[in-house]
Amino acid sequence: MQFIVVLAMALLLGCSPNNQEVVVEDARQIPNGPITTPPPLNVPDNPDNIGLEILEDQILLDLNTLSDNDRLNARYLVGCNYYNEGQKDLSDIRAGIDVGINSISTETQLERVAAIGVGSCIYRVDIDSYGITRGEWQKIEGELLLDFVTESVRGQQIQFLTQALKPYVFASDFFTTTTQADALTVNNGLYYDLVEQPAKLADFFASIGVNVQAEFDAEDAVLAGFSASQIALQKTRSIQVLESDDGFVITTYDSALSDTDSHFVNPFPKEATIAQGVRRSNKIFKFTAQEHIYNLPNGMLGYRLNGAAGIAETVAPNDVVINLNATASGLDPSIFLGNCAHCHSTLNPMIQFTDQLSSHISNQGAFDALEKELSDVFFNQTIMEGRLRRVESEYQDSLRRLGASDPGDQDSLGKNMITPFRQEMDANQVAGYLLMPLQTFVQRLRGSNLSSQIFGNLLSGGTVGLGVLSANFDQLVEDVGAYKDTSL
Repeated sequence: MQFIVVLAMALLLGCSPNNQEVVVEDARQIPNGPITTPPPLNVPDNPDNIGLEILEDQILLDLNTLSDNDRLNARYLVGCNYYNEGQKDLSDIRAGIDVGINSISTETQLERVAAIGVGSCIYRVDIDSYGITRGEWQKIEGELLLDFVTESVRGQQIQFLTQALKPYVFASDFFTTTTQADALTVNNGLYYDLVEQPAKLADFFASIGVNVQAEFDAEDAVLAGFSASQIALQKTRSIQVLESDDGFVITTYDSALSDTDSHFVNPFPKEATIAQGVRRSNKIFKFTAQEHIYNLPNGMLGYRLNGAAGIAETVAPNDVVINLNATASGLDPSIFLGNCAHCHSTLNPMIQFTDQLSSHISNQGAFDALEKELSDVFFNQTIMEGRLRRVESEYQDSLRRLGASDPGDQDSLGKNMITPFRQEMDANQVAGYLLMPLQTFVQRLRGSNLSSQIFGNLLSGGTVGLGVLSANFDQLVEDVGAYKDTSL
């Protein structure tokens, strides 16, 4: 009997008897006293909880108002987890979803999602309106971090009408996955697929109607260089702005901490030094990495990261740039592709700076007359500021048309959805992603075998990280009986 008691306690504490030897001792011999079961959580009922039955019933009713073809393109982004946690006004969530879905669109028109159901926390997306194909949706289904497939009768009807395995997904999971905003998603390639961005740098510029050398030959390019960047710490960086088919493309030239090169020694991109077929300088800055911000066809902003070889990447090296805001939130300080929108999503998306290279080149004897001429032509703070104001103005107009011009809505996608999803979650948040009342979730988790070990920390007021939640979500769904009908 004593062995059975100790074994049960070991399971409660997350110690697996299959992976670790269990030593049977008299509890009185344990220095810290006998092991006790953690006290139950305070889990009051939430009478407004939107569970699986209500959610799927609302989706099914909505699908029955659509034509057969529209049903095949209908998908649903779910924000009911926020509603169930107690957030009843979801206007900022909807604004964030509108900004997010239009930021991965290849279409020329901005489209708003349709809020349906109790609490207005279910958002219908016509994927065809954003240039997302059904094949691309299937790729998204396979990469989502919360792996579940509805097994309810209503859920199967929804699957049939939409011809999709996962016709509804959580908005936070969808955007973290598609924008590649976490280390768990950096290799899925979805963002570049969705915005149809080529892997090679030259092909990327061509796809948005930019010939870099021709822009410099026509003296239409503008440059700026400075130190004390907010993310490129202890290094210099320069910025290049070129006109594109849909507006502008802004490109950075960055080095790593180990590099000895500096913009104050070699200030020019290669194309500037050979403008109009005349070589005027050999002082070419050899970049280690780049970030690109450009206008999508609908006026929203697109992003790209690449290394020295010019091949698209999904995370920037920490010795090139670092996200100081992430560390304050307990997150990985790496700058992932999805973090670009987090920094540049406000009404004033262009971070302010002052060009330091123009005066430096003009006043230094290390630069000859031809190099000073290059500086006079391409380093122009007034022109730079004018172009960035145009970028901001057009982006502000797009936000207003999406109903996201309120300061609280500007970064709702990053602040209210992606960041909380990437942070440690408590039992209430996890219950939200199971569409269960907290009380039901805790009761079923306590009674489970495997999940009570993996997620046992939630039972004593602790938290769980996204990596653990993602890796074990399918097991958790099975153990607590989520996403299926309640029946004998």
